[in-house]
Amino acid sequence: RNWGFVPMTDAELEYMAKNLKPLIDPEMALFAFVREEPAGFFLALPDYNLILKDLKGRLFPTGIFRLLFGRRKIGRVRVMILGVVEKYRKMGLEAVLLDEVYRRGPARGYVEGELSWILEDNEPMNRIIRRLTDEPYRVYRIYGRDL
Repeated sequence: RNWGFVPMTDAELEYMAKNLKPLIDPEMALFAFVREEPAGFFLALPDYNLILKDLKGRLFPTGIFRLLFGRRKIGRVRVMILGVVEKYRKMGLEAVLLDEVYRRGPARGYVEGELSWILEDNEPMNRIIRRLTDEPYRVYRIYGRDL
């Protein structure tokens, strides 16, 4: 589990699905089933940060149009969710989902992808990442101490 992980409630899932729907590329949202049982989910969103940074915080008067119509020019996705039901982990389902998105991406104009918030001790995911790339291009650190 990732640091700070808390399972989502049904209400939170519904809210997120409703609000993210306009931003989602349906080809980048995958469900995995094993014998008709839901086993995994993968969601990668176009990296809207590539457009937002050029807007400098101003959606109006023209920024909103650049955001709405610039989506087709986004060449990178960010993996937001990759989850596999515990009993189906360590069977390669994560790799299958990543491979499917890797295969679909170029046809949708995506040439780069970013997986973030993967802890250093999450060896199964880090093993998959090492197969995809020589080395991470960015590392985030989380430090903590008791107050």
